[in-house]
Amino acid sequence: MLKLKAFLFSGLFLIALTAGAQVSFGVKAGLNLSNITNFDDSQVKVGYKVGPSMQYSFQDNMAIQTALLLSSKGVKFDHLDGKIDANYLELPISFAYKFPISYDTNVYVNAGPYFALGIFGKTSASVLDTEHHEDTFGSDRAKEFDFGFTFGVGMEVSQFNFGVNYDLGVTEVYDHGSHRNGNFWVSVGYQF
Repeated sequence: MLKLKAFLFSGLFLIALTAGAQVSFGVKAGLNLSNITNFDDSQVKVGYKVGPSMQYSFQDNMAIQTALLLSSKGVKFDHLDGKIDANYLELPISFAYKFPISYDTNVYVNAGPYFALGIFGKTSASVLDTEHHEDTFGSDRAKEFDFGFTFGVGMEVSQFNFGVNYDLGVTEVYDHGSHRNGNFWVSVGYQF
C-alpha cells in the first residue's frame, strides 16, 4: 500500500510540475569526433552517441534539453598503432534559447553541464609487434566519472532536430598529467 501511495504521489508531482510547460520525449543519435588533450601524436577518434531525449519547454523560446546517451569517446595514436575506447553513459543538461524562423522551425543555441559515467572500454597498443589490450576504466587507468560543459547550435523542423555541439571536459581523465575529454558531435533527433 505504501508503494502505491508513493507511486501516486510521484505521478501527481510530475503532473503538477509539467502543468505550465510542454514536455516532449524523443530519441537522438549522432557522430562523435573525440580526443583527449595533452597526448603526443594523438588523432581524433570517431565514435557515436545514441539514446532517449527530453525537452522541457517553459516558454515559447526557452527550454531545458536533456538526454541519457551512450557516448563513445577516446583517442587514437599513430606511434603505437593504438587507441583508447571509452564508452560513457552521459547526461547533458542544457538551457536552450530558440529563435523562431517559421511556424514549425526554430534555430537554437544551447549550453550547460554534462555528467558522464564510464561503463566500458578497451585500450590497445602495439609495442614491438606485440598487441596489448586492457580495460579502459579501473584502478591506475581512466577515471570513471567525467564532467564538463557542452555548447551548441541546432535547428528544429517540426518534430525533427539537428544539432552541432562541443563537449569541453573539466575533470582530468587520468591521475597523471592534464588529460581531459574534448568531443565535437553532430546529431539528429526526433521528438514524439
